[in-house]
Amino acid sequence: LYARCRALILPGEDDFGLAPVEALASGKPVVALGRGGVLESVPRETPFGGVFFQQTEAEALGAAVRELEARYKEIDPAALQAHAARFSEEEFLRRMRAVVERGGAEQRT
Repeated sequence: LYARCRALILPGEDDFGLAPVEALASGKPVVALGRGGVLESVPRETPFGGVFFQQTEAEALGAAVRELEARYKEIDPAALQAHAARFSEEEFLRRMRAVVERGGAEQRT
């Protein structure tokens, strides 16, 4: 479904949903309510990954979709995919391994 969509629209607040990361991993931008986890997972500028709107009214969503359309040529699907990789299982394991190893080293001293 992501392969055939133009963008993911996420009109509600989510603490950390996988849908925005999945969309980015598919090279697709996100239009989302600018609250919650999307502020951490969706890049605003480099790479341009989507548009946030602040009000929950339909007019705000419409304005965000129009902004996305105006900036659509700025989207680099490969850059969005690379950005999404920081949320991969491999990256999580790499970071957790470093935390565990640091913790073990601290306890030995």
